[in-house]
Amino acid sequence: MNKISKLTINREYIIKGFEDADEMVEECSKLNGEFIFIIDIVLKNQQDGIKTAKIINEKFKQSIHIYITSYLNRVTDIFNTDPCYFIYKPELDLRLHQAINKAVYLLDSKKKKIVFHSGSDEIVILVDKIYSIERIKRYSLIHCEDKTFKVKENFQQIYEQLPQCFEQCHRCYIVNFQKVKMHTKNDFILANNSLIPISRNYKNQITEKFQIFLSKEV
Repeated sequence: MNKISKLTINREYIIKGFEDADEMVEECSKLNGEFIFIIDIVLKNQQDGIKTAKIINEKFKQSIHIYITSYLNRVTDIFNTDPCYFIYKPELDLRLHQAINKAVYLLDSKKKKIVFHSGSDEIVILVDKIYSIERIKRYSLIHCEDKTFKVKENFQQIYEQLPQCFEQCHRCYIVNFQKVKMHTKNDFILANNSLIPISRNYKNQITEKFQIFLSKEV
């Protein structure tokens, strides 16, 4: 907690520390606002930090969590909970500020909205809900987790409003890297199991951009 309080963060915040995961969830349930949770993978009393993160994701939709740990053998388990960042404890001083800044950026991204037009209607969509964007003839399809919106805006108009986690991977597709579950030679498989093709013209540059994105995740 002392390390966090010494950081320069461009917003007001309150720091609370908990040794018990159940107490943390109960206390935060009484509060309104946005949360950045910094969680050890193995908590005191051998509580499981990864299971706690799953509860956090369900209860606090406007929240981000960061893992810190000395247990590298559990690292592969953490990505099922969509963490913002992973910090290996011996590197805490080096990486904490970067992790917090990224968490703040992601919280802001969750609130960002884009106004689209469909016929005479306006559709407002949270950027965080967008998985991919597809171009078909004169229209764009905004693919969210379980719903698709057909809008008038073209790729360039949409792309200019999107955060850096969105990249074009095909003449007809833009993908949200934050929703990617698997990257193969020719496709992205997203968290909702949709398949986004990677064209030959974009293959090298999109692979490089995705690797840079992943390097910033840890």
